[in-house]
Amino acid sequence: TARSVAISFDGRSRPSRLSRIGCSRGIAESEPKMTEKKPGARASLRLMPPCGTVTSATGSAGGRLRTKLVSAERSLISCPICIDSSTPEALEAAVPLAGGRVLINSVTAEQHSRDRLLPLVAAHGAAVIGMANDESGISMDPDERFAAAAKVVENAERHGIAREDVIIDPLAMPIGAAPDAGTAMIATMRKIRAELGVNLSCGASNISFGMPGRHEIDAAFLTLMIGAGMNTAITNPLHRPVKKAILAADLLLGHDEY
Repeated sequence: TARSVAISFDGRSRPSRLSRIGCSRGIAESEPKMTEKKPGARASLRLMPPCGTVTSATGSAGGRLRTKLVSAERSLISCPICIDSSTPEALEAAVPLAGGRVLINSVTAEQHSRDRLLPLVAAHGAAVIGMANDESGISMDPDERFAAAAKVVENAERHGIAREDVIIDPLAMPIGAAPDAGTAMIATMRKIRAELGVNLSCGASNISFGMPGRHEIDAAFLTLMIGAGMNTAITNPLHRPVKKAILAADLLLGHDEY
């Protein structure tokens, strides 16, 4: 939605501000690395400076439109850009136009995706979101999701991409369709954080898709994910239950210095 922002839980500061941004998804920070410097750091809420996002369009006309959008957005804003597309050609055309470090969303563990997109990430000094799925699709088995995440991380390192510039998305699934969606995410995040030590993110509201009381479900889900090691999330802090749940988790986990 237009109110989605990226939130970081990284143990370095208390909540600083909540803001509304006019982009669909985003994550970035003003320091050289895109998220935290020390993988495995304890969780604490901090709103990261928002970034603009150029999302996907299809076909050759869509590619031309996206490159125009990247150029226009760069001329209007100074914050980093997240370029979100499932089309490699679109990313290859748009990333060089961004004029600075970008976050590329996304690469999967599929070989064709890794082989094509990781060199692009490395060539432009970008950060990347890696999806925990491979040629077999999205598994509900935490071990299979971990294996997919490990492929992304290990192949990124072979291309010279530091682990702190890799953000793994274990892929939150709708709880209404998959009753084990929550427990699978907890187990997957804990394993990735413990064994790979990379940053973790997800589209938090995916969990509540099609359910009543979505804000409350999202709030509970975020609390559990923070406890499992997630240190970034794409969510809407303007929803009061979500905001309060994150602040409470920060307090109860001992990360609120006040």
